[in-house]
Amino acid sequence: MYTGVYRDNVLVATGLVLIKRLPLSFCMYYLPRGPIMDYKDKELVQYYFDQLKKLAQKDHCIFIKFDPAIHVNDYDSKSYNTNRYKETEIYLDIFKSCKAIHKGYTMHISDTVQPRFQSNVYSYENIEKVLPKHTKRLIKDADRRNVQIIHGHLELLDDFSRLVELTESRKGVALRDKSYFKILLENYQDGGVIFLATCNVYKLNEDAKIKKVKLEKEIAQTCENAKKKLHRLEDQLRSVDKDIKEFKEIFSEFGQENKDIAIAGILSIQYGNTCEMLYAGMDERFKKFMPQFEPLITEVTRFLGTGFYRNLSYQAIPAVPAVVFVFYLIC
Repeated sequence: MYTGVYRDNVLVATGLVLIKRLPLSFCMYYLPRGPIMDYKDKELVQYYFDQLKKLAQKDHCIFIKFDPAIHVNDYDSKSYNTNRYKETEIYLDIFKSCKAIHKGYTMHISDTVQPRFQSNVYSYENIEKVLPKHTKRLIKDADRRNVQIIHGHLELLDDFSRLVELTESRKGVALRDKSYFKILLENYQDGGVIFLATCNVYKLNEDAKIKKVKLEKEIAQTCENAKKKLHRLEDQLRSVDKDIKEFKEIFSEFGQENKDIAIAGILSIQYGNTCEMLYAGMDERFKKFMPQFEPLITEVTRFLGTGFYRNLSYQAIPAVPAVVFVFYLIC
């Protein structure tokens, strides 16, 4: 259900209301990241919720849950703290004056519809210079395996959907399907983009076979007394043999063809001056190629610094609310 308030023919408040039907003809309302309005306008906030509660009572709604996008704090990932911006208390007091019950800054995922924390990557010029050493090392690992980052739209949907399905199976979670991603991209034709990390396993396999021949030749030519050198060469040979074995398993599914294979992906949507990384997927068999998502996310951030996204201040991974409130309509 869509709700809104007009003032002098101008929309000043809006909220998407999700309705869950319950036994005995009851229901509950939930407003994800809403309602959207000037939360300091006490009169507007009061009017909106008064009208919403009237609708809810007619619908036999027993409670209304909402988690407005109130920005309460910023800190580095290594510097957690419980500080709050001064305006946070103003917002809380106004909501409480409408008889809303603040559920607190819970740390338990079971207490919220969505997580409370949001990881942001802020837009920088020359972002490579501010990357952590760990991330730089992962990027080098990806480069060493010739991982390439491509971006596109609906033409990449099949590969991206396959990667999300693999992540669902691996994590035992239910995300979204291809039809949902298609709707997102069709509705955000200018701001929607899919990023894929790809690699050419055929070329990697050919390079590995050449390296194997060279190592075997070098081992044969090395004196038995050069134990340290032999040990190093034998370790390298075992590593190459392991790679070739893994490549063979990949060929059994994708075929031994000279082509790029999508190994990880992100679906990102720009709205306003922010960019939300909504969904991501990865083929676990390629985790050595690009462990976690640092290289891909870094490439996305680098890309967002170009003219594709204008006036971007940050990208979020993913977007989530900070505070949760509830109205109980039946006591």
